[in-house]
Parts: sequence; C-alpha cells; structure tokens
Amino acid sequence: MAIRRNPGKKPGKNSLGRAIVKSKVNNQRNVNQKFAHLHTTEEGDEVKNKLASITEANALNEFLNYANLAETEFIAQKETTIVLEKSSFQISLDENEEKRRFKLEKDFGNNLTVPRRPKWDSKTTPEELDHLEREVFIEWRRNLSDLEEKEELVLTPFEKNLEVWRQLWRVIERCDIIIQIVDARDPLLYRCNDLEKYVYEISKDKKYMILVNKSDLLTTSQRLCWVKNFQKAKLDFIFFSAANEAEKLLKQELTEFESFDSIPEDPSHVYTRSQLIAKFTEMSNQKQNNERLMIGMVGYPNVGKSSTINVICGQKKVAVSATPGKTKHFQTLNISEKICLCDCPGLVFPSIVSTKADMICHGLLPIDQMRDHTGAVALVCKRIQKQTLQQIYGIRLPIDPENPNRPPTASELLQAYAFQRGFMTSIYGVPDESRASRIVLKDYINGKLLYCHPPPSGWEIEQQTNNNSNNNSNNNSNNN
Repeated sequence: MAIRRNPGKKPGKNSLGRAIVKSKVNNQRNVNQKFAHLHTTEEGDEVKNKLASITEANALNEFLNYANLAETEFIAQKETTIVLEKSSFQISLDENEEKRRFKLEKDFGNNLTVPRRPKWDSKTTPEELDHLEREVFIEWRRNLSDLEEKEELVLTPFEKNLEVWRQLWRVIERCDIIIQIVDARDPLLYRCNDLEKYVYEISKDKKYMILVNKSDLLTTSQRLCWVKNFQKAKLDFIFFSAANEAEKLLKQELTEFESFDSIPEDPSHVYTRSQLIAKFTEMSNQKQNNERLMIGMVGYPNVGKSSTINVICGQKKVAVSATPGKTKHFQTLNISEKICLCDCPGLVFPSIVSTKADMICHGLLPIDQMRDHTGAVALVCKRIQKQTLQQIYGIRLPIDPENPNRPPTASELLQAYAFQRGFMTSIYGVPDESRASRIVLKDYINGKLLYCHPPPSGWEIEQQTNNNSNNNSNNNSNNN
C-alpha cells in the first residue's frame, strides 16, 4: 500500500537535522548578544586568548590596548575628524647602513630594555601585583615610544602583550641558566643586551649564554670573527646547527646519554647534539645537593628555538612556527634526571633596525601580510650578487650599458623570475611581481639566498688569511 504525502507540505521541513542547525544558530546569536556591549579589548578570557602575540597594531588598536592596560575608561566621540600626515615607505641603500646601525645601538642600546617585574612579597595580593605589573609595563612602552619618536629610530615590532612578558619573567625566575638563541646570520640583532642584565639582577648565581643557531651557514673564518666579538663582550656562547643535527637523527638511531662526545676546546667549533648535551651535563654536575638543572630557552620567532629543543629531546616535543604566539605558555621538558629544559614563548625584543624592509628580510614581519615588497626585494638585490641570483633561479637579468656592475632593481629581478616561472596576472597578463616577491623573500629568510651580516669589526682580515672561503658563491655576497 503506497503512502500518500501531503502535497502542500515540503518533505523534511521539521527534520532533526534542521532542528540541530537552528539550535546552533540560536546559541551563537546568544553568545554574540552577551558580548555585544564589550569592546574587543574587554572581552577577556571567555572570548580571546590572552597569550596571543601582539607585535604590530594600527593606531586605534594601539590606543585601546593602552587604555585597557591602564584600566581607564574612555568615551568615543563621533563626527570628529583629525588629518594625519601619511608616512612614506623609504629604504636606505647606503653602503654604511650596517655601521650606522651599530653606532645607534652603541648610543641608545642601554635604553632598549626588557620590562622588569615589580617587586612583591607574600603579603602582596594577586590584584595588587597585577596592577603593579600593568603600571610598569605601560611606563616601559611609553619610554620606548618616546625614544623612537625623539631620536627618529626604527625599532623592531617588539612584543606588546603583557601576558607573553609574564611568561618570560617566570622562566627567568625559575631557571638556573638562560640561553638566548640567535640567528648566525645576524646575531647582534637577535640578541637583547638588557636580557643578560636582567638575569643577573634576579640572581647572581644564574648564568646567561647565547646559542648561535644555523652556524652551518657561516664559514670557519666568519665564525672566528664572531668568536673575537663575543669574547671581547665577555659572553658565553655556543655555535650550533639544529638543521644539521635533525638530519643526522633521521639517518641514525639515538645514542645513550653515557656515550656523548666530549666538549670541544675550539670555540669556533659547531657543536653536535651529543656535545651540547655533554655541555649541559657538565653544568648540571656543578649543582649542589644533586638538584636538577633548569635551562630556559629564549629567542625570537624564526631563529630555530623549537627546532633546537626538538633536536635536544631527540623527538618532536614542541610545535615549530615562524610566527610569534605558537607557544602559548612556558613548558618544561625533561632531558635526563639532572637536566630539564624550560621553553619560553617566542617573543620579539626591542632592537634597532635600518628600515622596515630590513625587518621583512630578517623575518620579523610576516611576508604574506606585507603591503609593499619593493623595499625588501631591493635589499636582497643589493646584498646578493647578480651572478648568484642568475645561477640559483636560472634567469638572465638585464645589463646596464652605462653601469654594468650595477645591482639589479627589484622590478628587474621580479619580472625575470615571474616570466621564468610563468607567474602572470589574470587581468592584464603582466608579470605578477607580488607573487614572485614572496617566493624570493622566503628563499632569503630560509637561507637559499645566503647573506651573513658581519660583526662591527668586520671580517675582511680573516678572509684575507683564508681565501678558500671566497670559493662559495653564496658567501661572496657577504663581502659587499
């Protein structure tokens, strides 16, 4: 017997699936109404993650963040217009830009500080401590803004979230040794001088040292130049390459802790994983009462901090990311019975750079979100020789009859690369320079286009005694 349906009623109108979808929509609508009266800076933990990294913000968000930290109420005024001058994006191609940056760091480096945690004791309530920390943090940000405005400095987009700095405070207070990981291609930019002072302010028994990661990108003579620079500054340092050690771990089984190599005496030697753990073990033996050695790992995003920790542990323990905010809070990782690593969220310290284009080339600003690629690619063209660019990308760059030795312009490189890869815009059919620039800049940051910044003293003397280092075409671009 056939079942007759009501022709005026659509099938499935009151089905269970439709009811579930309708319930979800109503629940989401109720959540939006619950926080409708709040500004985005007031939503708190229920809506936003407090540990989201904040390095860059527009003027409005900057003002609202200040007001939130100061716990100040404000009223928006409508129909009020203020005209601001448009800041131009400029790039300096001066040959002495490195010397100028070193001079600025020498003159104003002491003012680029790390925010201090205010003093507290057992009688301090959590509310009082939170208020004190906010006041200190606001004053620190105000001082940096005044310095940047008065001295016309270009600072890195340093971390502006108080919660991330609180994680750093906890790591410094808890750990016996603080290791700041820096990129071997420009160690001074990624090193914060004031962090060492802050560590010894907490306790003179603590130790501070730097781990120069990606040291395989440096020649032996270049590492010797940095050894002189670090020794002159009385720094404890270690050269290391997480990428090389990760490849070794994939090819061979892990060795036991008892069979680790001895610590090398040559300061320019690139440590292996075994030698690095042997160094940590030696430090742990100096602890009294057989206490566990706590080692804090601190560093910028994209310097290989997470990769270094994973190599030391022998397996993936922390997520790897090139952007700040991937590690939400500090976490402890046991290496042995005597050694424990403490991973701090990656954060950007205040430092002096030449231009915003230089920040993009250092990986401090996200490439996929950049609005103007001309300045950054122009720096790449200046630092990498034309012959090297042609060999790596298999392209031919135009030659200027009046000045054959002139480096290629950003447009010349991007158009040649886009033509070679077939990157064309869909509307006018012209070379897509924006797409090509993202690939070129990522190759520069990843080390495919290799350029290493020299120390303040330079490394010309070392290279005169070791001419073999000039055979590498990629490193030849570093001599400019």
